[in-house]
Order: sequence, then C-alpha cells, then structure tokens
Amino acid sequence: MKPYKEIVDILTHLQVVDEIHVFLVKMFEEIVSIKKQGELWVEDKQNLTFMEMKISLTKKISGVLYKCSDFSTNKLNKLTDKLTTREHIETDDELRRALSLNFVSLETEHQQLLEKFNDMNEKVMLQNSILNRLFKKFKSQQMVINHLEESTVTDKKLAKVKNEIMQELQAASSFMSVLATTVDNFSKEHIDLMKKEEEKDEMIRDIYEDIENMHRKHTVVVKVAKKLKILKKNTVKIKKNQTQDCRESRQALPEGSKVNASNHQKLIPVKEFLLSHLPSRYQHVEMLNLIQSLVDITVKLEVSGMSEERKNFKTNKQSLEMVLNQTQVKGVSKNVDDESNSSNTMSVIAANDVAFGSGKVDDVFIRTDKDGPCPCPKKCPEWGEIRVFTSAQLMYDDDDAKHFLCTFFYDDDEQVDQLKYARGERIVLRDLEKDLCMFICVTCDVELIRKLEGMLDKFEQSWEDAFDRYAKSVKWKDERLTVIVSHPYGLKKHIALGKASEDGGSEGGIHYDTPTCEGSVGAYVLMPDFDVKDDV
Repeated sequence: MKPYKEIVDILTHLQVVDEIHVFLVKMFEEIVSIKKQGELWVEDKQNLTFMEMKISLTKKISGVLYKCSDFSTNKLNKLTDKLTTREHIETDDELRRALSLNFVSLETEHQQLLEKFNDMNEKVMLQNSILNRLFKKFKSQQMVINHLEESTVTDKKLAKVKNEIMQELQAASSFMSVLATTVDNFSKEHIDLMKKEEEKDEMIRDIYEDIENMHRKHTVVVKVAKKLKILKKNTVKIKKNQTQDCRESRQALPEGSKVNASNHQKLIPVKEFLLSHLPSRYQHVEMLNLIQSLVDITVKLEVSGMSEERKNFKTNKQSLEMVLNQTQVKGVSKNVDDESNSSNTMSVIAANDVAFGSGKVDDVFIRTDKDGPCPCPKKCPEWGEIRVFTSAQLMYDDDDAKHFLCTFFYDDDEQVDQLKYARGERIVLRDLEKDLCMFICVTCDVELIRKLEGMLDKFEQSWEDAFDRYAKSVKWKDERLTVIVSHPYGLKKHIALGKASEDGGSEGGIHYDTPTCEGSVGAYVLMPDFDVKDDV
C-alpha cells in the first residue's frame, strides 16, 4: 500500500488542477463574451465607433491576461511551498532532486511568460496611448466640422435676417416721417393740456389750503366754545347807572383807597387788594391766589382814531349803538418800536380819540417759519401769537382788530417800564348774541409768550385748588360772588367785587351789581360757582 503522505501530496496537486479548471472555465466565458462583442460590432449591431470598440477590446483582453498571470503565479508558489518541505526532502532525496530540477524548469518558464506578458502589456499601453491621442484628434476634428456646418447655417440665417431688417427699416423710415408730423401736431395740444392741468393743480392747492385754514379755525372755535361753557366765562357789559357811579369817583381811581370788605361798590387797585376785602366765607389763600392769577392774565385794550363805523355796528340790517364810551385823551402816544423796547413789535399811533377796554389771555402759541412768515418787517424765524378773550362790542372785523394794541402787566404806575405790548392781527370768533370775541395779537417777544403760558397754567391750577376748597363748603346761591379785574379808563388794573342777582338775567345772561367803568368792557367775570353743575 502507498504511503499516506504521498497520497495526500497527490490529492493536493489534483485539487490545484480542479482550481485551474474552474478558473479556465471562467476565463473561457470572458473570452467568449469578448469575442461575441467584437463579432456584433463587425456585424454592425453595436453603436460604438471604431476607436471606442478597439479600446474596449484591448482593455478586456489585458484584464484576462492579468488574471491568468496572477492565478498561475499564485498556484506555482503554492506548489513550491508544499513540495519543498523538510519532511519530503529527508524521506526521498531522489524525489527532492527531481522536484528541484522540475521547479527550476517551471520557474524559468514562468519568468519567460512573465517577461512576454510585461512586454505585451507595454505594447498594449502604448497602443492605448496612441489610440487616446487619435480619439482626441478625432473629437476635435468632429467639433470643427460641426462648427463649420453651424457657421454655414448661421450665415444663411444672417443673410435672411439682414434682408428682413432692411425691409423693416424702409417701412420704419416712412412711418417715422408720418409720426414726426403727428407728434408736432400733438405737442402743441399737450402743452395746452399741461398748462390747464397746472392751473387745475394750483386751484386744488388753493382749495386745500382754504379747507385747512377753515378746519384750523373750526378747531379753535370748538375748543374755545368748550372752554367757555366749562368755565362759564362772561364779559362785562357797561350799564349807564354803573358808568355814572364810576365817573363821579374817576379822579380818585388812579390812587385807590382801602375800603371795607362789605363795600362792593368800590374799585380796588390790585396792589392794595387784601383777604379782608373778600366775603368771610372766601377769605382763604386759594381764593386770593385765583384772583391774583386772573390779574396776571388780564389785558388792557386800546384803540385810537375812533370812526363812525366803529361807533355803530350793523347786524341783521339793524344798527346797534356801541356801548363803549369814549374818553378824550390829548397828546397820548406810546412808543413801543424796536429802538425803545426790543421786546415789542408794533408802535401806537398818537390820536385824539382813544377807546379803552379789557380782556383776558385765553391761550398762547409759538410760531416758526413752518407756520408762515413772521408778520413783522424783520421776518423773525420765531414769533408768538396771543389769543385774547373780550367783548364783541370792541371790534367788528379783522381789519378793525389790527388797530388794537394790547398792554400786559399794567399793575402799577411805578413800573411802566416793565410793560409789554402786542398788536392785534385777526378775529378768531365773534358772537354778538353772546357778546363774545376771540382775537389774535402777535409779538416777536417769545419770552413774553412763555411767561404768559406759565401764568395760564397758574390760573388753571388756582381754579382747581379753589374748586377743591369751596365745591362742598360754599353754596353759590348763598354768596353769588362776582369778581371783575379791568383797566378802568385805560388806567392800571383794579379789582371790583359784587354779587349776581338772584333771579338771573334775561335771555340767558347774568345780572350783577359789580361796579364797572369806561375801559371795563370785555373784562372777564369770575364767578366761583363751584357747586353748580353745567348744563352742557
């Protein structure tokens, strides 16, 4: 029986033979596939070009050869490793010598095959490089041919387009000549239309400005009317018996005198007014502050050059005799121009006939260039407007308002150098039935505006303080106190105390026995009726 080791060795070789068989079958299949691809191309059943087909076959054949070379090398190394073991060499020297010769022969053949394969591979790679260069040249040539074909087509299209453009240009030339004539005709009509549109725009702007001015005036009127209803503002109406009483004591008015608090028929200079002049139930600092704050915003009104038109108003085709009496003042002249007093904006024209009245500052406004030009000749960038509340008997229109001069802070004859002035500008509200008038006076003295603004705030605060003090402690029907601050005969401010009548006045007015004089018309009537609810 054969030795076991020999049997194992032979079986190992047979196993290698089986592996070679399997490998060769696979290689045969690949070779058949390569051959079939080439035959299909020859039969024109492949879409590849000649260069693409040649490169594909070369790559696949090279792959088959690489696989065969690697497989043979691996198997030879495996057989060599097994046959050169120490056990075989020791057991059979003769076999070792035979195998050694055989291995040398196989290695020599393998080396020769490897050299041939490498040589063939180099040739294949060189051929591939040449084929790639040729393929690139072919592609480049194909692009040139395509470009030439496209250029030829483009030239034909350009020629066609050129002919079409020439035809269009000829048609456009004739059209432009006709259009030029038409444009000349329409341009004149367009210019006329533009002028008409500009005129319409200007008219619309004027209308909008008028509407805005009317809206502004309406807003002011509504605000003023509301304040009038809330505060129950009333102006002094001169009565003959009251005027006569004051005329008799006119010579004593400038000096004034301390009087008993119960005597309500006297006019008291503001510098001499004391708590003791008030009724006992009002002898508190709150009422004194309220009256003093009213003194601060009381204004002297003066107009010179009395005309028949101002003496007689015409309303509803009926002449109403103006109740304002006149006082002859010879040589009166107040110079308030910029040279003598930089804070004043206007000057008073001397005249033989001068009428006086009183009023109350109702509101103040600081204006700039955005609100319109300054009314003074200097055209100041900032100026002020003062709204004054007075009687409708004093002025009748905007032109008449321009003749009025407002004097502020005339409390004492010893400090006339501290007086401030402003000229009337226009009427905001005038109601003859209610005897109410609001008019605007202007000044370039912005500091005066700010000072008056502070005094208005003080008046409102004093009113609130007095309201808190007396609304629940004093009933109006028991006291019926009325206070009037005015400029009698155009002189310094005086305070007059009186009482309202119990039965009220006719036609919604209020009757009172507070003494008034020439120059008191338009003065504010202060009635501390804090416990009376308004009807509005």
